[in-house]
Amino acid sequence: MNNKTASIPQERDASVTGRQVRFLDRDPVPPSLRGKEAQLEKETDRTAVVRVGRLRQYVPRDWLVVSQGSAQPDHPPLVQAVDSDAEGDDDPITEQAWYRLLEACLELNLGPEEAQQVIAEAAGVSPDELDPSRLTWRQYLQAIERLEQLETTL
Repeated sequence: MNNKTASIPQERDASVTGRQVRFLDRDPVPPSLRGKEAQLEKETDRTAVVRVGRLRQYVPRDWLVVSQGSAQPDHPPLVQAVDSDAEGDDDPITEQAWYRLLEACLELNLGPEEAQQVIAEAAGVSPDELDPSRLTWRQYLQAIERLEQLETTL
């Protein structure tokens, strides 16, 4: 029997609202976010909702660490829309980021063709034109957001 409720992320927002976090200063974090401070609003097992300045963003939890002076999280380091004018968002993603995207698709039980379709659709290209070496950080984050939406509907 297929238990789809096991894949629904558990939200943990009551105890973390307002906690200060910092983006890692290395790949796979896009250059426009590296080292920036943010305020954590919500988190799930794989993603976090943070506020960077006036922008609210969904990002992979593993891009974040707790800032100095904040309480330590109850789990390891902490995936969405980035300001379109942010520096580095149109840079190509790393090979590691591509494989993470594919892993996220596998976790949702998407087959290779289905995963390519979802990623291409989120990136705004046709599946035939999807090229991992040309996928930008903005498209990557859009794909992560789409996978999060799919996960909540399963």
